[in-house]
Amino acid sequence: MSRAYAFISMIAVLFAVWSSQTTAQIERTVGLLKADTSAQDGYVLFTPLYGTKTYLLDMCGRMVHEWQSDYPAGYTAWLLPDGRLVRMISVSTSPIGDSASGGVEVHTWEGERQWHFELYNDSMCMHHALDFLPNGNLLVVAYKRVSKEKAIAAGRDTTVLGSSLWSDVILEIQPTGPTSGQVVWEWDAMDHLIQDFDSTKAGFGVVSEHPEKIDFNYPVIRDPTRGTDKWHVNAVAYNAELDQIMICTPVNNEVWIVDHSTTPEEARSSKGGRYGKGGDLLYRFGNPLAYRRGDSTRKQLYFQHDAHWIAPGMPHAGKMMVFNNGTGRRGGSFSSVDIYTLPVDDSGAYAMEQDGVWGPDTATWSYSQRGKPPFFSPFISGAGMLPNGNVFICEGAKGRLFEVNPNGQIVWEYQSPIKVDSAFSQGASPKVTSVFRAYKYPASYPAFAGRDLGRGIPLEANPTPYDCVFDTTTSVQEVQSTAVIDVYPNPFTDQLTISTPRINARYQLFDVQGSVILNGECSTNSHYINTEHLPSGVYILAVDGAVRPIVKHGSVLR
Repeated sequence: MSRAYAFISMIAVLFAVWSSQTTAQIERTVGLLKADTSAQDGYVLFTPLYGTKTYLLDMCGRMVHEWQSDYPAGYTAWLLPDGRLVRMISVSTSPIGDSASGGVEVHTWEGERQWHFELYNDSMCMHHALDFLPNGNLLVVAYKRVSKEKAIAAGRDTTVLGSSLWSDVILEIQPTGPTSGQVVWEWDAMDHLIQDFDSTKAGFGVVSEHPEKIDFNYPVIRDPTRGTDKWHVNAVAYNAELDQIMICTPVNNEVWIVDHSTTPEEARSSKGGRYGKGGDLLYRFGNPLAYRRGDSTRKQLYFQHDAHWIAPGMPHAGKMMVFNNGTGRRGGSFSSVDIYTLPVDDSGAYAMEQDGVWGPDTATWSYSQRGKPPFFSPFISGAGMLPNGNVFICEGAKGRLFEVNPNGQIVWEYQSPIKVDSAFSQGASPKVTSVFRAYKYPASYPAFAGRDLGRGIPLEANPTPYDCVFDTTTSVQEVQSTAVIDVYPNPFTDQLTISTPRINARYQLFDVQGSVILNGECSTNSHYINTEHLPSGVYILAVDGAVRPIVKHGSVLR
């Protein structure tokens, strides 16, 4: 072999090595990984687990706004239609492990803390999730300590009982001041038990004959320490039309629905309320073994999170969406995002199947990927429906946020580069970048009205260029500054009038959580909307981008 040939071969080898190293250096491992034009245009809100910051990203993965807190994240955080951030916070070391938060804050868009409320003591601790009611009150999930003596009196299996047990309660809290709130309604799982362990104790009966009750000794857990967290509720959702609450319990692999129209006294009983059953379960889904019916083949949920009704105005409105984590799933552990059509009639009653099991037996729509590696998050996570029919997914354990179209194709993808409050560099392998839940809001969401959401910056360190098909450089304020509307009366009762100079102007009515309640076009310059079916409360009306807070009679705008 000639020296010239050897030299050329050496140069070729060196070039190949250099090329591979250069390619490795620019390989995208964090930040924006994909942005297809068919993705829903909008902004993504997420809070890194244990971090003190909440970020708002544009479609190119650039941070356009952030909120700073004095407290680590307490799981759930979302953006209200008026631009305020609701953020659960961790105020202290949890009495039960990593599952508690203990508080909630509301920040203005500018970052000013408007409300700070803590619920954390030796007997009760807020955790995981909350939801807003139309009247401005909050529904929160909280642990409630149950003494060993009370648990035994309620028929708890003594062989799996530690020194105490933590039940789950749903509380309705009315804000009363900058740092205060009042509990005005409560639902406690301990009030709706059945057991067949001890005939001398309360609630003794045949479990299979009372699916409206909760088996106090299911599932059988032989670890008294883990058994102290009895139901581990991780999500709560409210349906204003039905006045019902959806509760997600991954320990039971079930979703429960209860009546919110009850008085506090009725909520503790089995009578009263709109549906006549007090606080007993109106419906349960996911695991009929929990009420001793069916068999393991009927089980559909596996340590699931984020069960909720799909909001009015969205595709599949009124159906249930759930992030089905898939831990222990038959056929292998993999996650799925499932939409179920609930067996509910116009009155809000749920029909059982002939064999005594609450259906449905199959999902209306489902997304999963069982390749290598599979789409799988063994804990946390969530998903939400988008206006264009796509589904936004938070694969929480990995901190991976992505959007799929109805055919299951990924059209947008982002890998969080944030560990607590520090950023990984582009090209690094991200670790411990978990996100409990994330939300995507369309660009027309009222919270963005009047906000400068120009070009932001990537969160990752040492970012590399990305040829993003979205160029969100125009502020929402510029787009919406020409809209002129009048809305009357305000407060309103059974009818609302929109006065606009442009016929066919688009309008959307949002509740305080950001769900679209009504949407359509103005047929005349003075367009009437029938609102008699809406509960009293605070709403946000957006017409051609112009935004107005409005109040239905009987509510106070705070």
